[in-house]
Amino acid sequence: MPAAFYYVLIGILLGAVQLAVGIVLGRLLGRYLGADSRSCGPSSQGRRAVLRQIRGITRRIESDVADYRRFLESASQGFLRLPQTDALDEAVLDAVRRLVAANQMLQERLAGAEAQLAEQAKRIEEQWNQANSDPLTGLANRRAFDGEFSRQFASWRRTRQPFSVVLLDLDHFKQINDRFGHPVGDEALVRVGRILQGTVRETDFPARIGGEEFAVLCPHSDPEAAARTAERIRRAVARVTIGKGAEWVRVSVSCGLACVAENEPPEALIRRADEALYAAKDSGRNCSYMHDGREPVPVAERDLDDPPDAPRPANEPRSGGLERDAEYQVLADSLRSALARLS
Repeated sequence: MPAAFYYVLIGILLGAVQLAVGIVLGRLLGRYLGADSRSCGPSSQGRRAVLRQIRGITRRIESDVADYRRFLESASQGFLRLPQTDALDEAVLDAVRRLVAANQMLQERLAGAEAQLAEQAKRIEEQWNQANSDPLTGLANRRAFDGEFSRQFASWRRTRQPFSVVLLDLDHFKQINDRFGHPVGDEALVRVGRILQGTVRETDFPARIGGEEFAVLCPHSDPEAAARTAERIRRAVARVTIGKGAEWVRVSVSCGLACVAENEPPEALIRRADEALYAAKDSGRNCSYMHDGREPVPVAERDLDDPPDAPRPANEPRSGGLERDAEYQVLADSLRSALARLS
């Protein structure tokens, strides 16, 4: 059997192993370096622990691949020193058998490494949820809201695409707690959270930012569009009743909104929306006010319904994920180097 055949076979096997390694490392890169897909990372301590484990897995993969390549180089040099006799064929066959065994062992190790990476991905997801979600309503919490607000403002500076902030506050929430108890008050918060999730666009970002305070970030929304969002939410909440026994009351929210303006710092936008919210409270509650850049003005209820033929927002994924920082950059460089050595 010609030696060239065995060299071709060895080359095919080596290529398959490198492809497998590339797939595993590529998945690791895609899973852990997709920094723009989420708003905030897990807690710093938990993230460092996970990164240490990921680096350990990466080093083991690199070590296994390096040993495998040294074995192939040693076998190739041995082939070149052998005379062109039957002994060469036997030596090549023996090397191929060893190569197949080594390939199987490496594949098993790669499969084990991928399983460990999947477990780390699950842990990161759990940590992210704990750090960025409100446990009662399931909405994003204040930390996630602040991160998304910063990204929206940075995007505005780059693209000049408008975005708006809607702040909402449950009316007479303390009275609900005092009259019916905290479990009923929690039910009111949960009901409002569900309305937010079911009422806003897929591209909007609803959050619970305080005890009875909620907020919605509305990208690509001018004041009129944001006013429609606020009124949709307010009207939906106004249909909710809560209580216990024979006592029931209607729930309501007051809304304040503002759209980003030229030459305005981020805190000024939040302050204007907050002033509009206070104006809604002072005007009797269960209404919406908009800050037009000069002062809060009431949102007129006419002409705010969505047009019947208005296109629904595209199902774009909501932003979120791990923030890119120095530790992730180090990991990225390490994985890129490993891929470069395999090429």
